Amino acid sequence: MRRLYLMRHGETLYLGRGSPDGVDLTPEGLRQITVAAELFDAVRLDLVVASPMRRAMDTAGVIAARQRLTVEPVADLREISPEGLDGMEVAEIFSQVLRFFSSPEVTWDTPFVGGETFRQLVVRVMGFVEALLGRAGWTNALAVAHGGANMALLAGVLGLGEGEIPKLEQDLGCINAIDFGESDRALVRLINHSPHDPLKSTLREPSFARLRNLLEARGRELAGMRWRTGEGNPELY
Repeated sequence: MRRLYLMRHGETLYLGRGSPDGVDLTPEGLRQITVAAELFDAVRLDLVVASPMRRAMDTAGVIAARQRLTVEPVADLREISPEGLDGMEVAEIFSQVLRFFSSPEVTWDTPFVGGETFRQLVVRVMGFVEALLGRAGWTNALAVAHGGANMALLAGVLGLGEGEIPKLEQDLGCINAIDFGESDRALVRLINHSPHDPLKSTLREPSFARLRNLLEARGRELAGMRWRTGEGNPELY
C-alpha cells in the first residue's frame, strides 16, 4: 500500500505588502506549515514534490528539510492556468479570478481568465497521479499544490462530476491522504485536515471568501498597474 499526502500551500501574501521577495508565506502561513511539519515527523517520507509556484515550493521545503529531502518541482501540480494576460490591468485580472471561483455560472468548460478549463485541469493533475504511480522506490510521498489543483485531483480520484466540487473545501495548509493499493485502486483516507486547527474552530467561511477579501485588497493596491509578461508580476491565486 502506497500513500500520497496532498497538501495545499500555507497562507501567502500574493505579493502583498511585507512580501518584497516574491510570493512568500505569511507568518501565519509559516505557523500552519510548521505545525504540519511536526505532524509529518511521525511519517517517513520517501519523496516530496510540489508545484513550481513559490508558495508551494516554500511550503514543501519546510517539511522536506526536517526529513533531509529535497523538493522536486512538478509542473502538472501548478494551479489552473490563465492566458492572454499581457497588457490587462492587474485589478481586472483579480476580478476575473474571483468570478471564476465564486460564480454559479462557471462550468467545467469555462476558461480560467481566457486559459485552462477545470476539465483540462483534472486531466493534467490525474496525469501527475499516473506518473507518480509509475515511479518505483516510494511508499509515502508528499505533494504540495493549490486549492483548485487539489480539488481537481480529488475530483478525479473520487469520480466526482460537475456541480459536486463546491462541496469540497481545501483550507490553507490542509492535508489530504490517498492510499493506492492493488491495481493502484485509490482509497481516500483523509480530506482537508488542518493540523493548526484540527476542529476548524477558527475556519467558518469558505476559502474563496477569504480569497475574495485578499484579492480585492490587492486589486486596490495595484490599481492602474498592467500585466507585463516576464516583469515580476504577482502570482494570482
